[in-house]
Amino acid sequence: MNLQGEIRDRSPLPVVLHGERVRVRGLQSDISNLKSQIQNPLTLTLSPGVPGARGSARLGFTFLEILFAIMVLGIGFILVAAMFPAAIRQTQATVDETAGSSVWIDMHRKLIEVAKNPTVPTAVPVSPPVSPLYVLDQYMLPSGNLPFQTKVLSFFDVRVNPSTTRFLLWSAVAANIIVDSDPRYACIPLYRRDPGPNPNPAGLIGAPSATVFLIPVRSRNKAIFDTSDLTNPSAAPASMMAFLNPTLMKITVYPPDLTGVPSITFTAIYDRNRTLSGVAPVATALAATDEDTPLTSGGYVIVSDAQTAPLKNGQIYRLGARTTTGVANAYYIAPDPQGATDVYATAPTPFVSFTADAFVVGRGFNGTNYDGPNQALGVIPVSIQIPH
Repeated sequence: MNLQGEIRDRSPLPVVLHGERVRVRGLQSDISNLKSQIQNPLTLTLSPGVPGARGSARLGFTFLEILFAIMVLGIGFILVAAMFPAAIRQTQATVDETAGSSVWIDMHRKLIEVAKNPTVPTAVPVSPPVSPLYVLDQYMLPSGNLPFQTKVLSFFDVRVNPSTTRFLLWSAVAANIIVDSDPRYACIPLYRRDPGPNPNPAGLIGAPSATVFLIPVRSRNKAIFDTSDLTNPSAAPASMMAFLNPTLMKITVYPPDLTGVPSITFTAIYDRNRTLSGVAPVATALAATDEDTPLTSGGYVIVSDAQTAPLKNGQIYRLGARTTTGVANAYYIAPDPQGATDVYATAPTPFVSFTADAFVVGRGFNGTNYDGPNQALGVIPVSIQIPH
């Protein structure tokens, strides 16, 4: 067998035979070089003949590359971190919206139960027997002489006299205002009841039904609502009004300005610091820089007593941002689906400005002043039947 000739024919490399051992000169040189480089990896180089080789291989990064990578990571972290507050706010808004729905539904049910429960006028049996009286029928009085023009009243309204009437009405519903299972939430009720028919053969004090405005709220200036928010002021005529009783203010509603947005200007607040002054509320004019009010973006305004035409008693407005016209204590009206359709309407007739007394539910009262963000979660008008 001619082994030397066979190897020479199959390999282009020069070979030398030493007995039965074959040494390929070119291949042995490359292998020896590769072994020495593997043993000393800091000097490892790739042969130009190896595919993808570009000279010396680096095992690290330059300072500029590291700096650029840190910058990219930093931007990413900032963008991710910016998402958390927005996500938390959105989650909280969803939770409040869901809770607000259950709060007003529960309050509606409780008011229906209160309306159905009669109270016996005397503990001593009399002859002939006296028919039981229903609390809401006796104390939820109409305030006005014409249907659909009666005032919207709170369940403890200084304008209702005699004072025992408002005390008893507030006592009938106060225990149901704060949510027992979650005292972070409560529901503030207002009502409007039209007068009964005249003459009234049934002896009704008012119409057999009433519109109740339910305002679910969440405590923002303290952890939870408690009994101090429901203090019944009947013990002292000049005591503090209950904190969860809405604030009455004097307003003027204006049609859309040149920017196309209507607004409300607040000119006075009744019973400053919620101190009861007697048989009628006392108005205090607002200063240009007055911040001790419930006014805030997102708060709700419910017209109680429109004093100029058009009569808008029961109209609901939601406050937007402060106006940019320089007028003190003025807010734009947000295009909220619960209201404001009248002031944004242009047909058949344009909206006309009017003045009124109105309830405002926004920032909470802490016993000294108003503070914190908006508490109101919405306003829901419902109807309840009032048995007689």
